[in-house]
Amino acid sequence: MGKIVRDKYPELDEADQEAVRQHAIAAMNFTQQAKKTLLGDGTDAPSNTAPSEGFFVEPR
Repeated sequence: MGKIVRDKYPELDEADQEAVRQHAIAAMNFTQQAKKTLLGDGTDAPSNTAPSEGFFVEPR
C-alpha cells in the first residue's frame, strides 16, 4: 500500500503519504467489516449492536 501511495502522490511529503495510507487502510477495514456484518460470518452468534444503538434517537 505504501508504494501505491508514493507512486500516486509523489508531491506529498512522507508524513502526508503515511496519513493517506492509513486512511486507505481504515476505509478498507471499514468496508470489510460492513460486508461481514451484512453477509454474516457463518456463526450463529448474535451481532453486537450496542455501539450503534446510542446514536439514533426516536423522533417524538
